[in-house]
Amino acid sequence: MLQSRAFVVCSNLCNVRVTAPSPFVRRDPADSASELLIMKAAANLRRNIKTAAMDEIQTALYKATADDKLAPKEKHVLTLERLVGEGEASAEHVDGELAKRLSGCRSPRSACVAAKALVVLHRLVIAGHADVLSEAQRAIANVCSAPQERNA
Repeated sequence: MLQSRAFVVCSNLCNVRVTAPSPFVRRDPADSASELLIMKAAANLRRNIKTAAMDEIQTALYKATADDKLAPKEKHVLTLERLVGEGEASAEHVDGELAKRLSGCRSPRSACVAAKALVVLHRLVIAGHADVLSEAQRAIANVCSAPQERNA
């Protein structure tokens, strides 16, 4: 019974869409601060629910390259560095997932994700794992190349 209530609360929070307030309505600053906290909590909850079915590598990479204006969290980058150093299979999995994340960043809407993925790749190369990240390094060309020509 308790789990079903928690699921309903989680699913209701995941579907919350906060609209921009009207500029003509006077608002209390405390209300906007509490709305900001609610928006952050809902975003974190959505992110946690989305990563629930992912393995450790996918979760760390997704959270490190989340579509927000903040730098990648250090703990997720360190997790990826640790996993790349653990063994060949783990390093290849990180390489493949990072390449997949970079290859999905061709549109201008995902520029933030692309920039954060490039930061993560840079940090992994600096840590001394350049030799196992060949697939991700090839994916950079897809991100940095010019978009397909439009009909002019």
